[in-house]
Amino acid sequence: MPKLIKGKMVSIGALAEETGASIAQVRFWTSLNLLKPSRKLDPTNPRSFFLYNKKRSIPRIKFIQAKKKERYKIKDIKEQIKKEKF
Repeated sequence: MPKLIKGKMVSIGALAEETGASIAQVRFWTSLNLLKPSRKLDPTNPRSFFLYNKKRSIPRIKFIQAKKKERYKIKDIKEQIKKEKF
């Protein structure tokens, strides 16, 4: 299974590897709507995995990581993401 698909879409593993985040962190941030997958690899299969837009997701993860280092709470990070319109 390729981690990078067509240069724009990446799997959760590739996203985690690129940013230094764990797959569990990416899943957690996705569950809190801090990250939004672009689409499923196979929309007809409920067990298919999500793909993320590389250009949008990597900067957002780096932003989340920076704010977490500064001890921001998740709700504050979420508000800043809404304001910044990543």
